[in-house]
This record gives sequence, C-alpha cells and structure tokens, in this order.
Amino acid sequence: MKTKSERLNNEYRVHIPGAGLGVTATIDGPSLKEAITRNFQAVAQVASLSGPLGNAAGYVLDDVRAQYTPGILGGRGGVEITILSHGMDLAHRLASINQICSTVWVYADPSDMPHPVVFDLR
Repeated sequence: MKTKSERLNNEYRVHIPGAGLGVTATIDGPSLKEAITRNFQAVAQVASLSGPLGNAAGYVLDDVRAQYTPGILGGRGGVEITILSHGMDLAHRLASINQICSTVWVYADPSDMPHPVVFDLR
C-alpha cells in the first residue's frame, strides 16, 4: 500500500530533444520543480546521452534553468531544462573554462511550470 506522500507524487517523463530515443527517464515529485530537484542525477544522465556534461573527472554545474516551451515534443509543448556545466580539473591539467550547454525536455503542461525557474543545485 502506498503512503500518503507517495500518492501525492506526480510522474514526469524526460526526453532528449531530437534524439528519437523516446522517453529515457521518469522522475517524480509533488511538483515538477521538486521532481527535478530530487531527481537531478537522473535528469543529468539523460542530458549526458546527447553529449558529456564535463570531462573524465566529472562536471561542475554552472546554471540549471527550466521553463515551459510551447511547440517542443512534437508540437504538444513541455518543459525545457537547460544545463550549463564545465569539466572539473584533471590530475595533469586544469579544466577548460568552456561551458557545455545540454538540454532535455519533460512531458508537462503549462500549469506544471507556469513561470521560469532557476535551480540552485551546485
């Protein structure tokens, strides 16, 4: 039997733009903002499928933003999460200062994210 908090969670499907891979992760939480925050590792894994977020040593988040975007996901609209990151210092050299921009889409309605959100996930 599910607990009260489990019954209050919503599920959201995460997708890579243009990859044709379909849904690559499902995240859940009481709101989409909370689902992204609680499950950011899963979101980052999906984003890394279209290219690395950093380098062999890992990555540092510079900025994570989300907003509802009409017209994505085959015209139905959804939430676009933009992740700006850069690689970490390697043992033999400093990391590049070049930022990497990754994007994932979430199947969601405008009411799931009525205003753009900047996440503090560092």
